[in-house]
Amino acid sequence: MKVSLPSEYVPPTAQGDVLTRVSSSGGYPTGQRVDATFHAEKSGRTDITSSTDYACLHTTPMCGIPQRLWMVHVVVS
Repeated sequence: MKVSLPSEYVPPTAQGDVLTRVSSSGGYPTGQRVDATFHAEKSGRTDITSSTDYACLHTTPMCGIPQRLWMVHVVVS
């Protein structure tokens, strides 16, 4: 499964052991679009998630910019 997200997202992760991330490039803080590939290891259900991140969230004081959560539900049969 391939995932591609805008550059402000961190590399996506899969929960549990149904999927394994086999490659990932870009994403915060690189300024490049996120591209990740996942491989199915076994049957089951899992979620792939990512969220936005910005440099101003790591400064003092932090900015109040809203963050976004991205999630996809995956069923491997």
